[in-house]
Amino acid sequence: MRSTSVLILLATLAGILSSVEALKEHSHHVKFKRQNPDKSKYPPVLKTPPRSSLPQDWVDALENLQKAGKIPDIPVSTSTDAGIFYPKNLKMSQKEICNWSITGCFGENDVHEAADGVWVVSFDDGPTAASPGLYDFLHSHNQAGTHFMIGSQIVAYMDNAKHALQTQQQLAVHTWSHSLQTTKDNYEVLGELGWTMQIIYDISGRVPKYWRPPQGDVDNRVRAIAEGVFNLTTVMWDAECNDWCIEDNGKSACPGETPGKSQKSVVDAINKALQQPKSPGVMILEHELNKHTVGFFTDYYPRLAGLGWKPLSVPEQLGVNWYHNAVNNDDTPINTTSMLYATVSSAVTKANSTNTNNNNSKVASNGNSNTTGNGNGNGSSKNLLSKSSSSSAQGSVVFFALASVSIAMMLSMMFV
Repeated sequence: MRSTSVLILLATLAGILSSVEALKEHSHHVKFKRQNPDKSKYPPVLKTPPRSSLPQDWVDALENLQKAGKIPDIPVSTSTDAGIFYPKNLKMSQKEICNWSITGCFGENDVHEAADGVWVVSFDDGPTAASPGLYDFLHSHNQAGTHFMIGSQIVAYMDNAKHALQTQQQLAVHTWSHSLQTTKDNYEVLGELGWTMQIIYDISGRVPKYWRPPQGDVDNRVRAIAEGVFNLTTVMWDAECNDWCIEDNGKSACPGETPGKSQKSVVDAINKALQQPKSPGVMILEHELNKHTVGFFTDYYPRLAGLGWKPLSVPEQLGVNWYHNAVNNDDTPINTTSMLYATVSSAVTKANSTNTNNNNSKVASNGNSNTTGNGNGNGSSKNLLSKSSSSSAQGSVVFFALASVSIAMMLSMMFV
């Protein structure tokens, strides 16, 4: 009798443990395999990704938008030493084209100024050898910044890009090859944006929401591709210091530029921006190129609060999530099988629908949430991305209660 009871007890325990493991499995989102961030998986660096490298679903999404008339038929521009030019016989107004490089025109969805009293913290052209020092400085001040990264630079400095994540910095897109996007055809723009998003996703699990065009070169065609295919919002700026002119050796690469002709001229431009009225705030263009460009920022940053400025990253000043599939860097991102926003949105919607705990906030399909940024990269509310932790805990309690009852019954049988 006792041997039979022991066998029954062991079988019962095995079943319970199996059920608990199943519960654990279902307490997380289904994991889709991300690409291994092996450098050989990506297009050649500092070159526009060839059409042959584009995933078919990206191409299909673009071509469907073109067929639907959602991509303006604006021709590719030409870049010369004198500037950006379109064909002379083009029968479109500058307003229809809306090229910032030519007219300073902003798209209706562009982010180009800060909220009152806000100093937006953002940097272009990373990651570089100088980036970890910047990330550590920001982290030591509990400060998040938006880092518009070049895809090719992530390939070259992958560990530094990962360090940005570890120090609570937001990753955004600055194209694959840092080229002028209005000079690219539709498929080239697709690759420049898509592959940068892909490598960011591969190292982080997070799908970027924002991009900044190199040198501000963007028109309504490029915007339509960014927004229509990937739901990337264009982020511009309203103040410049030309810190990029200062090279590794501390000398200026553009002695004829003001600011930019010297380190002093860069500092003077920053000081001028610091003294501006607080309405609107300031979105100054800065770079993480070398120790000098980083040093300009670290020198003035401690003065911001005393001058009445509130430093925030791009999404923090807008009060929205950092990524399409995650609130920030602290949570577990929702996995997706593609960078296409339609796919990402579907994954987020499906994940939200599984959340039965009304106390958990959701990552909305438009990328917003009810979390409030507090200026340090951490939202004040929870979100479902760690998935129904309370309901999982309740399930565990039920299983272990059943286990206790079963064990007690088996023991009583053994010793009768």
